[in-house]
Amino acid sequence: MKKRELANTDKKSICKSVLESLIKDPDKFQFGRTKIFFRVGQVAYLEKLRADKFREVTIMIQKIVRGWLQKAKYRRLKAAALTLQRCYQGHLTLRLAEHLRRTRAAIVFQKQYRMQRAHLAYRRVCRAMVIIQSFILAMFVQRNFRQVLKEHKATIIQNYLHTCHGGGEAEEGNGTLPAESGNNTSLQLQEEVQSLCSELQKAQSDRRVLEDAHSRENGELRK
Repeated sequence: MKKRELANTDKKSICKSVLESLIKDPDKFQFGRTKIFFRVGQVAYLEKLRADKFREVTIMIQKIVRGWLQKAKYRRLKAAALTLQRCYQGHLTLRLAEHLRRTRAAIVFQKQYRMQRAHLAYRRVCRAMVIIQSFILAMFVQRNFRQVLKEHKATIIQNYLHTCHGGGEAEEGNGTLPAESGNNTSLQLQEEVQSLCSELQKAQSDRRVLEDAHSRENGELRK
């Protein structure tokens, strides 16, 4: 049936067109003046066609409604998924930013700690170098002091020998040796020897102090 045929105002012609389109055999129905006469089973056949058409239309309506509902549900799920993704991505971005801040803080802390350790190591090395230099200088000073002490002792002994030799010649020439001059010379010699001994002890004590300081510095460097 076409809409143009249904638009006709003649009800008989409309019914005739509908029946001809539904029932192919024209012997199965007959038009009267006010009624339509069907053979046996044709009314049930028309009812079946109507029920099938209603079922098709109902299925179509259900399909359209379910499709609309599923589309609405899909839109809601899509909006919720986008919201969740946006929130999760924001959470991941915040975690990444926090990780980057902590990593930078750790790098700065490591840099400062390493710089402090390097500075302390440099100061220990400088102190060790100063102690070593002072120890070496003290060793050279002690060596020079011993050399000067030996030369001074040799000079005193030579002077004493010259004095004794000159006093013996005077005793042989004059027959007497002045006792006071010999006593004064021996006292001066004893004083010189005592002063040299005290200086030597002082130098040895200074050397022990330097050796102790050097050993302590070596212990700190080993730690």
